[in-house]
Amino acid sequence: MEKIDNIDIIKKGDDFTNDFLRQGKFLLYPSILDSIGWLPIEAGIEGTIPICSDTSFLRHAAGPFAEFVYDEDITFNPNNLILDKTEIHNLNFLKITQSWMKRIDFLDANPLYVARLWDNLRHIRTYADNRYESQREWFRQLINQNIYNWIETSDKI
Repeated sequence: MEKIDNIDIIKKGDDFTNDFLRQGKFLLYPSILDSIGWLPIEAGIEGTIPICSDTSFLRHAAGPFAEFVYDEDITFNPNNLILDKTEIHNLNFLKITQSWMKRIDFLDANPLYVARLWDNLRHIRTYADNRYESQREWFRQLINQNIYNWIETSDKI
């Protein structure tokens, strides 16, 4: 891969944000088993356009700030759901790779489209803050309740 003109391989970095997220034009995120999807959000916040597998969890996590690569084997399809890691070997990874290459070629050939994607990233921090504030608040309340319960229990000992 190091011989491909438009790909840079980062072998080591001291600072994930500066040495990785801010260095590229795109973050290729072909995950098919991710359950959180934070990396595309982090990349977008740092100004790198995330390109993700078109799965329901990544559409939910990265929302309107990522470019998605459709492939009938991995895009939400009731006939091809990946229920656990043992089913991954059934996927046609050559075909999936070809879907990714086709999307990357499209982006390389359409700089105005890419400029619009990049311009849209200026809204991602507000989006992430608003979207996840309720979850952060719920987590804070849960922690505070557990601390209160622990103190109450320890006072009785």
